[in-house]
Amino acid sequence: MAAYQSAFDINDSLGREKSLFFKVNWAQQAQMPNAIKAFNFSKSQTYNPRENLDRYNSYAITMDPPSSTTSFASTTLEALRTFAGGPAFNDNHWTCNVNEDSQGRLTISNVGIYSSTMMGMPMPMTHNVFSSIEFRDIVVTLVFTKADNSKYEMNLYLDQNSLNNNITPSSTVKRYVGTNGKIGSDSNFQIGLNQKLIYTVKAGNKYVFFLIDLSFVFKYPSGDFDPAGFINASKIYPQIQLFSFYYNTLDHPSINIDTANLFDNVLDVTSLLSAVPGSAILPESISIKYYDARIKMCVNNDNSAHVNLTTPVGGVQYDQNYLGTLRAGGKPIPDMFEKQFLSSIGKNIAGFYVDSNTSTSPDKRLLPDYQTAYVPGGVGQQFLAGVKRLPDLSPWWASAFDYVDYYLKTEKEFTAVWGTQDTRYSPGDQEFIPSAEDSYNYPSTTSSTNGITLRKVGRQGAYDNMHIQGYLGHYKDSLAGNEKIVIHAPVCGFCCLHMHWRWGKRAYDIGENWFINGFMSKVGEKFAGWGTGDDKTIRSFSNPGDPLIPYNQHLNIAITNPSSTPATENGLILPTNITNLDPDVKAIWYAVHIDAKLLDSYVILEQGLGFAFSYADAANIMTGSPSVGDLSDILSLPAYLGISETAYPDFFAALATMVTTTWSDGMGGMVAVSDNYTTLSVAEVYEILYRLMRFYNKGTYAGYDQIPSNINVPGDVNVYPNITSAIPSHAFSMENQ
Repeated sequence: MAAYQSAFDINDSLGREKSLFFKVNWAQQAQMPNAIKAFNFSKSQTYNPRENLDRYNSYAITMDPPSSTTSFASTTLEALRTFAGGPAFNDNHWTCNVNEDSQGRLTISNVGIYSSTMMGMPMPMTHNVFSSIEFRDIVVTLVFTKADNSKYEMNLYLDQNSLNNNITPSSTVKRYVGTNGKIGSDSNFQIGLNQKLIYTVKAGNKYVFFLIDLSFVFKYPSGDFDPAGFINASKIYPQIQLFSFYYNTLDHPSINIDTANLFDNVLDVTSLLSAVPGSAILPESISIKYYDARIKMCVNNDNSAHVNLTTPVGGVQYDQNYLGTLRAGGKPIPDMFEKQFLSSIGKNIAGFYVDSNTSTSPDKRLLPDYQTAYVPGGVGQQFLAGVKRLPDLSPWWASAFDYVDYYLKTEKEFTAVWGTQDTRYSPGDQEFIPSAEDSYNYPSTTSSTNGITLRKVGRQGAYDNMHIQGYLGHYKDSLAGNEKIVIHAPVCGFCCLHMHWRWGKRAYDIGENWFINGFMSKVGEKFAGWGTGDDKTIRSFSNPGDPLIPYNQHLNIAITNPSSTPATENGLILPTNITNLDPDVKAIWYAVHIDAKLLDSYVILEQGLGFAFSYADAANIMTGSPSVGDLSDILSLPAYLGISETAYPDFFAALATMVTTTWSDGMGGMVAVSDNYTTLSVAEVYEILYRLMRFYNKGTYAGYDQIPSNINVPGDVNVYPNITSAIPSHAFSMENQ
């Protein structure tokens, strides 16, 4: 591996050392006026060991003259759009309140997406997504050299609300608004907000400036969030960018910063360092060892935009939007595909998932034998031909995931990604510990006929992604005592918040090999992660299967109640008194610990999140109207599932009717084929697919999840996973939720 280099040193085409706000070319951009001290470093006076530092002069070193004071306090996205002179927002746009919290930091609340239509019908409404998002717990670890060459560390606690707070930001605050933006050909950017805070430390003759960029970028929905383009997801990027630079007064003796009083709220640590016992500390040796920062997102999505519930009877309701025509007409629906809603369940369901690294290799997984069903006709034929060549591209849980925790009921925290500061990284070899693996029997713990091989790549932690979906019911055939809650995965297109910090290699393969209108999509790079190899791969979008964040970042993910207080400011989040999760609002903590350097720039949560509220047109390729694709062939043989077709004639007729049509053969010709058509909506067909993708639906293990859930992953699972002892025996039984 090449010598360690940060994201600042090696950048991809998007320049990942900058937050997304500064990557977007905003058609309308405005700086909000603010009263600040007027001072300008000239280039000749600035310590500049790298040409890249010049780019920061425009907003970090050069300061504007005084003007009237304005802030982000008590405003809205719409008001800020007007301020920036941007065009009216498109339909399906983000909406929220914008404010500055008690410590003066940019924050948003009541965050949602406004749509004028829903499910093809005029239905103005706002999809709830977040109750609030805030930036907090920012800590800088300084390191100094002593006269005996030993090291001394000191923490700066930047949060004004912290009991340990020891530094105040400068009155120099800059705020920007951008609207109608684009990156290259992507012109789907709605609006962006940016706030810049400066903190100053003096150590002897050296001033160190910490520039903290807080920003939100909002995008309109598009079908580019998942590798197959099945869902319309609106993306949001709550990001922190951390940058530092310094100025040594000895380099410019003609300028006396102290007497000129050019900067306010300077923390002078010189006397503090001199008071430390032992070998003398050299103040001008000041550098940075770590940054710590967290983004807290309180999620309050629900099913109100997608579910139309009947009047409760005995505490149970049905969704009139799902097979409602059949139900209203008294037509029977198979229990395995019917959904009931329980009044005791909250508004949303949170789950964590692990993308498989081994389903592409020889494995003993028990796969559903309908995964390679042949479907004639055009794109569907091409897709399934691809499935036969690459069976890992099939959507079944047994080939998509290794394990899940899909219905969280209590608070939870885990390491999501390891960084260079962890024992997984070997500084001498300058590489991460290679993949390790182990196997366990599943679905039977006593039979070795079938099993799952679990392999973790070098930086991979306990889980790879998160879904928080609105509550979408329980399957009716499970309510007799073995309740199975409805989970939309691996593609979740209704009222679902997605956050990925790693995609498995199969996501890259799907993106590269997926057929859309007869052409390979070739978008796999978007789902590749940060490499850790030679100079060509130490960048984002470079290595399939690696995490999406730079390799000098350690990531912890926690899910708590919104009111829970973190146990520490720059360590564990989860309090010792773990409680049940709030049924309606979940607090997600994205906590990063960065192996840092002076003069480098770092971005936190650069991959953003997506909220999906509808299925994209591409979903019709495999499922919806008019062609049902592989699903129709499965259910045209109801005996396969042990269901009597004569007992449910209307259900099966609605699902699939054979029609002769003409399709492209993918090679420039046309072919007449008999294909199955459906009168169900894409969403209804997907509901049926979700049932089939997740469970074994026939035979000895009918009703079992295709992979185990609720696994208690040990902290060292990434290096030496002891899978057998790590998985409690109840994980192998039918899920009892």
